[in-house]
Amino acid sequence: MCMCVRACVQVQNEKEVLNDCQQPQFFIDKQHLINDVLDSLFTQKPPPKFSTLVVNATCSGSYSAAGCQQVPLNDTMEIFQERQTSRCTYDPQDENYLLAFHVFPGKMEPEFQRDVRKYSIVVEYEESLLQMMTYPAHCDTVAVTNYKEYTEDPFQWAAALETDSITISLKRMSPSANIYEKRRKYRDVSKYTFNVRRKSLFDYGKPHTYLASYDVCSLVQDCNYVFEPLTKCGLQKTTYISWNNMIDDVNKMAECKGGLAAGRWFIPCSSCYDEKSCDWKSALWQPYDCRYPDISDKQLSSCFAGKNLLFLGDSILHASMKYALTRHLATPPWGLPSDPLVAKVVNNKQTVMNFQYVRFKPLDTEGVMNVIPADFDDKFRTLINGAGILHNNASTVVLFGGAYWMQPLVYTWLMDKLASRGLKNVTVVIRLDNAAFHHPTKMTEYRIWDATKMLKRSLSVADMPAQRHERHVQVVNSFNMTAAFYKAFRSGGYCSCHFDYYYRRNDGLVNSVYSKILWHSICNGAEAPSSD
Repeated sequence: MCMCVRACVQVQNEKEVLNDCQQPQFFIDKQHLINDVLDSLFTQKPPPKFSTLVVNATCSGSYSAAGCQQVPLNDTMEIFQERQTSRCTYDPQDENYLLAFHVFPGKMEPEFQRDVRKYSIVVEYEESLLQMMTYPAHCDTVAVTNYKEYTEDPFQWAAALETDSITISLKRMSPSANIYEKRRKYRDVSKYTFNVRRKSLFDYGKPHTYLASYDVCSLVQDCNYVFEPLTKCGLQKTTYISWNNMIDDVNKMAECKGGLAAGRWFIPCSSCYDEKSCDWKSALWQPYDCRYPDISDKQLSSCFAGKNLLFLGDSILHASMKYALTRHLATPPWGLPSDPLVAKVVNNKQTVMNFQYVRFKPLDTEGVMNVIPADFDDKFRTLINGAGILHNNASTVVLFGGAYWMQPLVYTWLMDKLASRGLKNVTVVIRLDNAAFHHPTKMTEYRIWDATKMLKRSLSVADMPAQRHERHVQVVNSFNMTAAFYKAFRSGGYCSCHFDYYYRRNDGLVNSVYSKILWHSICNGAEAPSSD
């Protein structure tokens, strides 16, 4: 089974319907096709000569147009015609306004009017990448997004689940400066707000009060984000006769020994051919050969008692710390991930938690990095010096990792740093990468990071503790479970890698699963030797 990530087009005036998308003149990249259409809206060039976009979901052996879904482009043509008549002016009364705003896909209410400043956009779950276009009414005004990107060209927005807010600020530029000087000489004049609500899978399926009547479906990977080319993608029907039958089978399994157990999601569905018929709130992450038991508040409190927990990572690791605080220790979270060193006594004064934010900018890092970022040493030093008295045994726990930057060089750096501070026997839990950068963004030059490369690079760390005879180190693999739900990311950064509610106390389904495995690794997995 291969994945069709390409598109073919039915050319105008073509007498016969295409039967094979592999013909070079018709086999083109879908994203480039969309960009060509959007580019035509701004440059006054005619759009590409096609009448129908034909997209194939999956294929076997070759890319065939048979059974492709046909999407008419009438809406695009209408917008192109409207754009042809749009012209900016130098009238001072126009500098506070946008002349036009367009979004693909999505339903915007109310329809755009220059005097209306707030809008809502509703997007279906499947449509996680929005194409947006702004057109200032004044020729010396530019539009800028939340992330300070100028929107002179069509721009892309990765739409997080539920509500995300996009602010388009209009800035008046100096009329005498060239285009580069203009960006340094401007003043704010007005803004528009677009509240985007992208539907969750929870919006579709109905709760299954009687699970015995539903199919048990499994999900290893999404067909649009394949990281195991030889494994089937999408929902697959299992051999379990009922949900309770699956649960009984799982309960007979032994407990997992570490955080690397391979697995898949189980979901109850009316039909495994329709993801919108599933009860996604009941989805269960389950390894193939073992199980991760639930950890009660009392068990986690007992496990954490007498420990000093040191978190060194980015906002993804911070979300796991927040989950432990709010769901198990009845403690409200404090601060933001990027705040200076955070240390707090929790768990009825039995546990010390320390969090130090560290990451590096993505740039072109889906491959192997050769240099440790300059600030890593400073952040490690700050964490250790601010954590109080640390013992070289299992009472000190270091949790390390984040969204997209765990690599062999980073692992070696951490272990060497701990040894240099006399902490080579503390418990260490390494959190491997999330699914991340699966939407083209400006930060990655509008590329999508290769899922197979990310998984291979991340798993190259998994064997290092055994190779180095470091039994006190546990590794947690969260890539598989997040990649299967890669469209279920929430707001909180440009990496499309947050699977928690960044600004709220509540946790997300995926975040709760890999957080549970983190705690399992601390409480039941690592074997820290006694101190020297």
